[in-house]
Amino acid sequence: MLTLRQSCRRLMQVHYYEQTNRVKPEERSGVSGPFIAYDFSGFGNLQSLVLGELHDGLAQWKHRVARILLGTPGLESLELSLSASTVFLCPRYSVKLFDNMCDEYASIGGHPLRLRSLRCGRGIYPMNRVFLSKLTGTSQLEDVQICNAPVNWLTQTIDILYPFDNCHSGIVFDAFGPEHCPNLRRFIVSRYQLNVHEYLCAAAENPGFARRLAFFLEWPKGFGYGEPSLLFGPRERRQDPSRHLALPIQLRAFGVDLERPSISETDRYLWRERVFDDIVTSNADSLKGLLIWIQRLRAHLAEPFGAEKDASDDIEKLARAVGRLPLLRELALVGCWQEEIQDYPGAAQRLAKAVSTLVYVSINEQLWQIQRLHSGEVEVEELEEGEVEDAELFYHYAWRIYRQKLPAQPRPFCISSL
Repeated sequence: MLTLRQSCRRLMQVHYYEQTNRVKPEERSGVSGPFIAYDFSGFGNLQSLVLGELHDGLAQWKHRVARILLGTPGLESLELSLSASTVFLCPRYSVKLFDNMCDEYASIGGHPLRLRSLRCGRGIYPMNRVFLSKLTGTSQLEDVQICNAPVNWLTQTIDILYPFDNCHSGIVFDAFGPEHCPNLRRFIVSRYQLNVHEYLCAAAENPGFARRLAFFLEWPKGFGYGEPSLLFGPRERRQDPSRHLALPIQLRAFGVDLERPSISETDRYLWRERVFDDIVTSNADSLKGLLIWIQRLRAHLAEPFGAEKDASDDIEKLARAVGRLPLLRELALVGCWQEEIQDYPGAAQRLAKAVSTLVYVSINEQLWQIQRLHSGEVEVEELEEGEVEDAELFYHYAWRIYRQKLPAQPRPFCISSL
């Protein structure tokens, strides 16, 4: 590592992932066990730091991370996460780890960073605004992600944030609201609980803030009818099951799940119509990105159909629905069964022709940019790996699905942007 520091003094990005094998609990050490880690201090030009799947020696990691951050005053992007096994072995310590690390950073002389992106992965929980403010100012934050999901390890599940179905995890979601994060553009959580709902209610009171905000769940399947979601709000606040959007809020982008297997095909069609009516009514003047989770395309987007119907008819119906959103630039369909759309590029082109404002469209793992020619013709050009970040929806969902289809590759240590 000394050689690397000497030869790469201008290093700007470090992405480090611990190798966490599926070992038995008795073979893991937890808070103060064996600690083997690279020393990333001394890279004073770092702008982006990812330390993922950290395990063992959490007390040492707290000190190490604080000292790394002390030497990176220009850091703009920070992502931290623990391994699932570590959270299982040290649940109480994990809950306090982030706040303790922030306090440690300040105690050794660290001044608040000016982060633009903060991603708190598994086991990293901002529980106190005072400690958070010791680590970073929040007025510059544009991108925040918080993992508030249960932790799965081997065959076990632990929910350290909501252990008794409590609606409030203790995470300081309000620290990322319009008062403290006026420049926030993207907010991502793992599941829609009451305290997340209350966060969005507060955001709705500031329309200027809300219209700039893209709100996503980490995985779009969580926006379903049977789960707490943006459509119905948290389970504790549901009163009128006929209503869809629980919030009178205008967002820049969000996801919606059109799965509802418990109702008939005819009712699904009617539900879909009402969902889009609500979306258009409340978001037509702000929505630029829409992700739709839809597993069986024909079952959800067609009127009651016979054997002669095919998914291409449903693409037309979907195009007419989203065409009512005059600012829509990005559209992603996730979960479609491939046998129902034989020609993905053709379907993407039909959507592009029907929705004149679309710039990007994706169906499952295939991603396209739309080219509109002077002749009036529309072409779709498949995106390369390096172009995916240009489209927000693709980067967060479709590309993630695509990467999961690739052969598993070990990623114990990765440094980019030398």
